Amino acid sequence: MGKRPGAKYIALQRLDALMADNVIYAPLVVRTEREASCITFPDGHIHTFEMRTYCQNVVMDFITWCRDFQDVHDHASIDACADELVSLALGEQMAEGQPPWILQAKRSVLRLYFQDQELAQSIDLL
Repeated sequence: MGKRPGAKYIALQRLDALMADNVIYAPLVVRTEREASCITFPDGHIHTFEMRTYCQNVVMDFITWCRDFQDVHDHASIDACADELVSLALGEQMAEGQPPWILQAKRSVLRLYFQDQELAQSIDLL
């Protein structure tokens, strides 16, 4: 094992820090596209374990994409180029035909993760 923590380990620590103090068990049920596109974090915290699981999946997929397709392995480098990398990733997923409401939900999660509400603002997902 190396001396520096990997990008995924750092991501898990950051997600742990984003968990609210009063976490509850409430199933993440998305019934409509509108509900999925309106995923927001008004207080900047994750309040349910199901939302944490969803956020973790989105962030881990993004970090894997950065490593495999952009050859960016270091979490500090991902942080430094977050806007550019997220825009590229969402653009590729849009070109692959992912529905806009799923991409909006992913962008919301990544905005929370990177603590930047204007992240990937240049991508028009509608």
